[in-house]
Amino acid sequence: MAKPLSVLLADDEPMILKSVSRYLQRRRYSVVTCRDGDEALKKATSGPFDVVIADLELPVAAGGNLVDHLLESGLPCRLIVISGHVRTPEALSDRTRDIQFLQKPFDLDILAEMVDSAGGAPG
Repeated sequence: MAKPLSVLLADDEPMILKSVSRYLQRRRYSVVTCRDGDEALKKATSGPFDVVIADLELPVAAGGNLVDHLLESGLPCRLIVISGHVRTPEALSDRTRDIQFLQKPFDLDILAEMVDSAGGAPG
């Protein structure tokens, strides 16, 4: 039996953390949650995680945006950015090829498909 994908889910909205983590756990993913950018960065760098799902605008992201920190860190994981404010991936970064984007509100099945396709090391 294959090892379940490990997912770090970072969002400051408790309802999203609860519903998304429960959904992904039912699909047999291993899920770790956090509510702010500093906590997410610490957990991501102490990983390993196959996939990081992060809200674009998390509070307490020391030194700037969590997404930029994760991209600069070179962590061997895929990044899925979720946001209720940014409508196009181009608005995220000049490195959008390194990430996937999902607009809030989103369908949990679509998120699961993104996690499945992102699973494992980037290639």
